[in-house]
Amino acid sequence: PAARFRLKKEWRLENNNSATMGWGNDMDSSSFGQLQLGDENTGRIVGDRNQQSPTGNTRTCYIHPSSTARFNWDICGLVLITYDLITIPMMVFDMPDSTFSQTMDWLTLSFWTGDMLQSFFLAYYDRGQLITSRQLIWKRYLRTWFFVDSLVV
Repeated sequence: PAARFRLKKEWRLENNNSATMGWGNDMDSSSFGQLQLGDENTGRIVGDRNQQSPTGNTRTCYIHPSSTARFNWDICGLVLITYDLITIPMMVFDMPDSTFSQTMDWLTLSFWTGDMLQSFFLAYYDRGQLITSRQLIWKRYLRTWFFVDSLVV
């Protein structure tokens, strides 16, 4: 059964420089969902802190887009969006403030502010290559979602 298809070399875990690539057996909490170090200029994944950068350049921290921590963060965002979809239309009815609603208001504001901040460290894929360069991540975020996020928060 396993010989029916062959994975592309980019999809095989042994050819990746990071333990957090792909969705295979690497999805354990010990190595998945942590900040990774990347080469600042080339955007290549370097590996762990003890490994020397191949070009000798400064390394940068980033959040892997396929990490368990990022997945959990997105699930929390989905829950808060659902909460907002229910409560924002109800504001028309002048509902009394409660401790729960005030807590949720602060929680959502804090979450979305934190979401904006973490977006400056969130690596992304471009044409199948993981981009980890701090400059490219910032440029992409500022060109795409930053304005919308600023309006919403």
